[in-house]
Amino acid sequence: MPVDKTPLFRAQVKMIRTQETVRLKRTQMQKQQHQQQQQTENSHSSFEGNILCFNTWYDYFLSLEKLEKASSRSLLNLSFLSCTVEAQRIRRELIALRNIVISGRKNYVSDIGHSRRLIASYTDSMNDFERDELDAKIKEMMQDCIQSIQALQLKISSSNLRAFDEGPHLFQVLRMLGKHLKGTAKIVAEMRALRTKKISSTMRTCRLATLAQLYNMKKQRDELLMANGNSVETKSLKSDISSVSDSVLNDAIMFGKDGLRKRVPQSTNMKKSEIRKLEQDGWSDVQVSDFQEVEQADDVDSLNNLDDDERAQLMIENERLYSQSLQVDNDIQKVEKQMAELYQLQATFAEKVSEQERDINVVNETTLLTVENIRIGNEQIRQAIQNMASRRVILLFCIIVLTFTLLFLDWYNP
Repeated sequence: MPVDKTPLFRAQVKMIRTQETVRLKRTQMQKQQHQQQQQTENSHSSFEGNILCFNTWYDYFLSLEKLEKASSRSLLNLSFLSCTVEAQRIRRELIALRNIVISGRKNYVSDIGHSRRLIASYTDSMNDFERDELDAKIKEMMQDCIQSIQALQLKISSSNLRAFDEGPHLFQVLRMLGKHLKGTAKIVAEMRALRTKKISSTMRTCRLATLAQLYNMKKQRDELLMANGNSVETKSLKSDISSVSDSVLNDAIMFGKDGLRKRVPQSTNMKKSEIRKLEQDGWSDVQVSDFQEVEQADDVDSLNNLDDDERAQLMIENERLYSQSLQVDNDIQKVEKQMAELYQLQATFAEKVSEQERDINVVNETTLLTVENIRIGNEQIRQAIQNMASRRVILLFCIIVLTFTLLFLDWYNP
């Protein structure tokens, strides 16, 4: 991300200008001093001239001190300006984050948990995917702002600032930035809480609407059964429903945490504690027993309306699914065997690695002993060479002495 360094550039230009002005003023003061020296040399008689010279010298030193303070202040202001630029960048990011939150708040909160098909023609509400994307974007921007504020705090603490005015000012800026970020985070938390609340209320409303629909269906069915209580078709339907409910379709419809219906098998030996556990898993889950009979009646009608071809196709499909399941089982067994072989190979590999490690240790010890033996042998060879050299010197000395002895004897012999 590009950073605006215009204030830093301006500060550098200002510092260079101040240095140039200091240099020019120094040259002017030197010229004035030279002129005043010439004047003082020419006029020694007047005491007032001496006082004026003293005053000019005093003004000159005061101006030099002021210029040095200004230059040191400009140098110290560089770190202050860099921190200020960083704080301005963080402020712009916080403003952009707040604008994003405020602009998307209306669409984020409106139409939560409802069907968009009813009002899609005249609203710009978001769906769940868009809301999740907005949440992720806001979270990422907030984390970046927090990291930037922490980095700026460390920079301010480690910078060489004038502690009496610049440091407290920057810390107050940090406090205001943190307060702004906390306000934005509070708005985001309220949005998310409202979304969760509306989703839960919508799920509760959907469950109540389903219960009302089931109640109306039960009422219509009871009226139909009362009107046609003596007919043969109704009796056969009752017997079919009871037989199917006892054998296959002994299921209950439950509402889970996601607000969708799910089928939970009910066995005759199920304990009451298990039923309570199932009821406690959802958001105040409601067990609907009336919908069971309606679905049983629908399943019975669908089973009775099948002809021979459809039943044959169902059997073929059943056999195909069974063969696929057997194939999948075989593949799983093969994978298990391969995993077992891989485990054995891994164990073997570990053993070989340990053996190689032992061999390497043995080779290392042997190498160390060999090096020590070579060193000892070299020392012994060196000593042997030295002994041989001393012996040769002694032998040559003896030969020379004997030679001179013979010469002297031959010279003294008349």
